[in-house]
Amino acid sequence: MTILTISRRCVLPFVIAVLCYPPFASGQVTFSSARLNAIMNAYHQLGLFNGNVLIANNENIIFQQSYGAADLSSNRKNSAVTRFNIYSITKPFTSTVILQLAGENLLSLDEPISRFFPTLSAADSITVRHLLTHSSGLFAYNNDFSMPVTSEAAMLSWLGEKPLDFRPGSQFRYNNTGYYLLGYIIEKLTGQSYEAAVRSRIFVPAGMNQSGFDLRTAAKQTKATGYSYIGVKTQEKAAVWDYRELFSAGGIYSTATDLLLFQRALQNKKLLPDSSLKEAYTPFQKNYGYGWFIDSIGGQLIVSHSGGATGFRTYLVQNLTTNTCIILLGNSETSDIVTLRNKLLDELNGRPYQLPATIPGLSQRLSQYEGVYPLTPSLVLYVHQEKGQLMATPSRQGSSILLPVGNDEFRIESKAADFLFKGYRNGSFDSLVFSQKGQTVTAARMDASWGITGNATPNGWNGPDIVMQREGRLWIAKKVKLNTGIIKFRYNNDWVLNYGLNPSTRRLQKGGGDIEVTAGTYTILLDLKNKDRPTWKLVR
Repeated sequence: MTILTISRRCVLPFVIAVLCYPPFASGQVTFSSARLNAIMNAYHQLGLFNGNVLIANNENIIFQQSYGAADLSSNRKNSAVTRFNIYSITKPFTSTVILQLAGENLLSLDEPISRFFPTLSAADSITVRHLLTHSSGLFAYNNDFSMPVTSEAAMLSWLGEKPLDFRPGSQFRYNNTGYYLLGYIIEKLTGQSYEAAVRSRIFVPAGMNQSGFDLRTAAKQTKATGYSYIGVKTQEKAAVWDYRELFSAGGIYSTATDLLLFQRALQNKKLLPDSSLKEAYTPFQKNYGYGWFIDSIGGQLIVSHSGGATGFRTYLVQNLTTNTCIILLGNSETSDIVTLRNKLLDELNGRPYQLPATIPGLSQRLSQYEGVYPLTPSLVLYVHQEKGQLMATPSRQGSSILLPVGNDEFRIESKAADFLFKGYRNGSFDSLVFSQKGQTVTAARMDASWGITGNATPNGWNGPDIVMQREGRLWIAKKVKLNTGIIKFRYNNDWVLNYGLNPSTRRLQKGGGDIEVTAGTYTILLDLKNKDRPTWKLVR
């Protein structure tokens, strides 16, 4: 038995479906504003959406609403004109300009990029089309700060030292590198900066007056602050990235209304002719066309792009069968926009769906469900809190949010996995009933503890951890002899849950870096009163 996990990538790939619907068919959808609001509000109340939503059908806006704060420190609310980083929704803008240039015979999609980057190794085998479709095989730069972005020359020199991951055109691998290079191509062909070219070729003809580049430069009162999470009682601001890390792969900011204007300009052929749109909406590798993911839901053709990085989660969805547009702009990294997209599409198309339950006081009781549950001899499930949410993390897999569906009942809806906690006593549950795909397993909660590992411990990295004793939310290990070296904290002698240091803040964080210590005998304390802001102390 396995639990399939929810991807946390900036852009989430969907199941490929090659269908032949004409772009922008006209159709009416059935909907209820009250039910649409109920969907959004249910996830907002759970901390799984904070931001703006806009839904349009044909030429009419049928639902538009704001939820939560644009900035919590000033208690400024989100509104229809709040600006958000849209991150990878920038890619459809970049691809649109490239297709315009192709239509003007300034480039060919099938010409090698050696025309523009003659010093880049392998450029003769990579085409503009490969850059558009994430099939170039270039090193997948995904805002990991590894690639120099101070200049084109520095980037190309660094990129030229990286071997291709695969033969160009043979595979799909989502990355920002290709779209970064497309921005440089736009500059070379237009004689303008990338920003000026997008503004003149898209923003102005579409009437997008509230959009721009580098959210840091926008007036404070007009923009949303990005948060790592927004909890019931606490929140954490997200880091702010340098615009040079984003550029033509993710540097645009916008509003929901402006994104609708972009969609309408595409629909009304103001930006591209119908032939170019059809090509853009045709999958090249897997389910990606030219700047768009192509999907089928209930026999309807969906083209979309999501955006997600520090502080923001966004989605632009076009249902080409019904000519419906859904725009989701969230300023919290816990905004579950993929689930919301699916719920909204279900409501608009009359399909059944289930909303998470509202359980009074649940946020204060999440620690009761935490624990280690062995589902099989080889599969251990960790239930834990993170950013105000209850999470499930199977060993050697990613984490998924557990949504409440009843008292002590939770579900990972996208994976059809159900969780029922039983046997409450002494502040926690002693067993879990897990069900998925017709299989049910009851797992007893294991006794587990936090421990200390590292080359500074007597047992080293490969030996058993130094076991810490629990005193409430405090974990303590007394009279620990350490050598000069490094340590980390981990749970259940396993790396699924571990704490180390954030290299910039020097604070403890999940999955953080090594903690340097000097030789001595210590009492070591790990304070987990606030799971998202843990602290530690060494006392001689």
